[in-house]
Amino acid sequence: MTFPNALTGVKKLYTAEILALIAVIALLLVSLLGLGVKETVNVEEIDAATAVTGGGILLLALAAGIISIIALIMNIVGLNHAKLDEGAFRTALILTIVGLAVSVVSTAVESSNAVVSSFISIAANVLSLAASIFVIKGIMNLAAQLDREDMVEKGNSLLKIIVCLNVVSIAASIVSSSMTVQTESNASLIIAIVASVVSIVSCIVFLSYLSKAKKMLEA
Repeated sequence: MTFPNALTGVKKLYTAEILALIAVIALLLVSLLGLGVKETVNVEEIDAATAVTGGGILLLALAAGIISIIALIMNIVGLNHAKLDEGAFRTALILTIVGLAVSVVSTAVESSNAVVSSFISIAANVLSLAASIFVIKGIMNLAAQLDREDMVEKGNSLLKIIVCLNVVSIAASIVSSSMTVQTESNASLIIAIVASVVSIVSCIVFLSYLSKAKKMLEA
């Protein structure tokens, strides 16, 4: 085993990404349930829908938050291990920590200025994308040292896919944040759902590469 620290780190990153995927799916379900409630047209139906779905929405949102926190912790621990064998993971770790700080700021100002909070949150998403790029770069660098040109090529292809998917997701988030302020229609919620779906696809693609990276480092 040439890179034991990287292997330990990538394993934790893989688990963290699975948890992140579960959290995104839970949030998507929250959005879909919320859209279903807003689509009801009768007052009695609205009351009934709220009674039936309110608890489920709350539990899903709470579960998504807890799972996201666990995923973040595992991600940081994984990067901390992997950086011992490859410098790109160190950069990813720094970006992740900065992104966490930005997310905290976003939450802190949410009650006083929802618009500013939304755009600070988008900045955190951009930092998360940058961290993912450096994780892929780190794996590619290790692959090059192991003469795994196939993983380098897959990494290059993945970079393009990840960037494109995340740009779409971030753009959708920006539009959704703007529309939330300007209108009470379902359009903003629908766009948020689209952003979640794109995020899920991005997670799945990233997971596939992390899985291949684990096998490469175990060989």
